[in-house]
Amino acid sequence: MIASMKKITLLCMERDQNVTLQELQDLGVIHLQPVSAPEGSDVEAAKERLGEAKRALEFLKNSHENSEVQVNESNHDAELAVTRTTDLSIKRQHYEDERIELEAEIRKLQPYGDFEPELVKQLATRNIAVRLFHETDKKPVSIPEGADRVILSENGPDRFIAVIGQQLDACTGEALPLPTQSISSLTKRLELVKGRLTDIGTEMTSSLAPQSGAITKHIERLTDESQFANARAGMGNATGISYLQGYCAADLANQLETAAGQHGWGIVIGDPAADDNVPSLVRHPAWVKPIKAVLDIIKITPGYREQDISVVFLIFFSIFFAMLIGDAGYGLIFLAMTAFARFKMKKAPAYPFSMLALLSVCTVIWGTVTGNYFGVTAENAPLSGFQFAWLQDSNNVMALCFTIGAVHMTIAHVWRFILLAPNRKCLEQVGWIAVLWSMFFHARNLVAQVPAPGYTNILLGVGVLLVALFMCTTKEELKRDGINLAMLPLSIVSALVDVISYIRLFAVGMASLSVAESFNSMAAGIGMSNVLTMFGSAMILLLGHALNIVLCGLAVLVHGVRLNTLEFSMHMGMEWSGSPFTPFKKIANTET
Repeated sequence: MIASMKKITLLCMERDQNVTLQELQDLGVIHLQPVSAPEGSDVEAAKERLGEAKRALEFLKNSHENSEVQVNESNHDAELAVTRTTDLSIKRQHYEDERIELEAEIRKLQPYGDFEPELVKQLATRNIAVRLFHETDKKPVSIPEGADRVILSENGPDRFIAVIGQQLDACTGEALPLPTQSISSLTKRLELVKGRLTDIGTEMTSSLAPQSGAITKHIERLTDESQFANARAGMGNATGISYLQGYCAADLANQLETAAGQHGWGIVIGDPAADDNVPSLVRHPAWVKPIKAVLDIIKITPGYREQDISVVFLIFFSIFFAMLIGDAGYGLIFLAMTAFARFKMKKAPAYPFSMLALLSVCTVIWGTVTGNYFGVTAENAPLSGFQFAWLQDSNNVMALCFTIGAVHMTIAHVWRFILLAPNRKCLEQVGWIAVLWSMFFHARNLVAQVPAPGYTNILLGVGVLLVALFMCTTKEELKRDGINLAMLPLSIVSALVDVISYIRLFAVGMASLSVAESFNSMAAGIGMSNVLTMFGSAMILLLGHALNIVLCGLAVLVHGVRLNTLEFSMHMGMEWSGSPFTPFKKIANTET
């Protein structure tokens, strides 16, 4: 559910700004909304320090895997580590750029051999010029009379030559500017640069990477400091009084009242205005919390005045995931990987692993009842006694997809009906339910060849009539939303498209099965007659099914998420326009 919010205005003496903010940061129950744009030297300095520390940690991230991570370093040591890491990152980038330039220059000069450019300059003082050219049959080099042409090297049609003479201005062709250093000098410099890069890498791995834990803690402290600086800069001031505004969960507002009485703050607690941008604090029941893992990945939040659809999202996303993957063998792999990951990350939050375990179990169940194990045909699949023969017919599966879609979107309109009742406008939702199910019968007839009932068009007519009559029930609504009435024919067609769009559950599942069967056939074609063919078959099966699993995962992100966040949400009237509730609180552990 989305927690009810109270709008908070808090006043303190201007001289007590820092103390007040420290108390609020320790309390950690208010989402601050700046009264004025947070800006100033303190804000920029805190932001820069935090950014520098994050960049340093990112720089070290790939270097500490095999190093002992120290987490209890002092703040001073962490700052020194950040400063040194930043310095080394700048130096490494400089040396990397120089290494690339040196290697490119050596490659360009190698066809002409190793020579000292200074000798060429000395010859020039004696009126003997030397020029270097790259020549092909299609692009020959022309030289004046009296000049000598020396082929230094050849590589297929390419010839690299030196032209020696007194007057070479008349030469034509692809000339190479005279280098400033010999290949020997460039190679020595390259070895020196590589040595510097090695030294930097050694220092990173042995001295700095083990302090990644300390830097992580340091980043938490800097984050607190940056938030504090932003909060202070965002406060309003008037004749010695400072004030701030924000939002607090209604059931936690009493904590602010108590703190205000203890510290002598002025406080006003009221309900948010209709046009306020109120953050959303979504509180999931324990059994629904796993869906937070999906919502965190796609980074969407319901608006404060929208509905929390987490329960419906969890149930139907689990169904969609199982049908899109469609393979019990893959489900078992996901389940094993989830168990292994949870074993390795015991301190991590539990809900992502719960979500993965639920999705894996659903996939195993669906793959079992459809008889799909790593693309093995249903006739040869194990546990045949658990298979549903009805699901072996493609038309039946497509009809099931349409049924799931109709039920899914009907839930949205029933929900809206309950929210609108007893206002007569709720009858519009009854109309849309009738339209949806008439579209369901038509879609099932068009695609799955299931005859539509005789009352289908009557159901459609009743639905359209209810929608038209109760879409706009007042003059104000007619002025504001009258265009929707004119667009009603297109909305009805859109309802048919929405129902048909659930066919993707069947189509993607079948595509996954086809890919798996294809790789199985390729492996079977090679056979298992000897060690070499056994290895080849095993590699085809391993890589093929791994690729199929990746494609299935992408399909879930595209289709499984879409059906909840687009089709269902559109019928629910949701725009996912919310911003998450982020309380002003400390994240650093002061004990370390």
